[in-house]
Amino acid sequence: MKNTLKVNVRASHIARGEREQCETCPIALAIRAITRRRAQVSDLIEVDTQPGMTHRFYTMPKKAHKFIARFDAGRTVRPFTFVAREQR
Repeated sequence: MKNTLKVNVRASHIARGEREQCETCPIALAIRAITRRRAQVSDLIEVDTQPGMTHRFYTMPKKAHKFIARFDAGRTVRPFTFVAREQR
């Protein structure tokens, strides 16, 4: 069974998030709040398991990809929740 990561992107993450920044976008900030680890968001989610050494990779659902596209384009986005599945 694959591990999952439930991500709750809140209004505070959206307000602090930076467009077109894989480590400081709202989704990365939400993941950092859950894991207390550095996260990068692109086509996949990459989360450090040990700083600078190993990583876990997660796939994102389409709604997360759409959120990123809207946010990066400067369009209005709302808080949402999604589940990312670990790739092995």
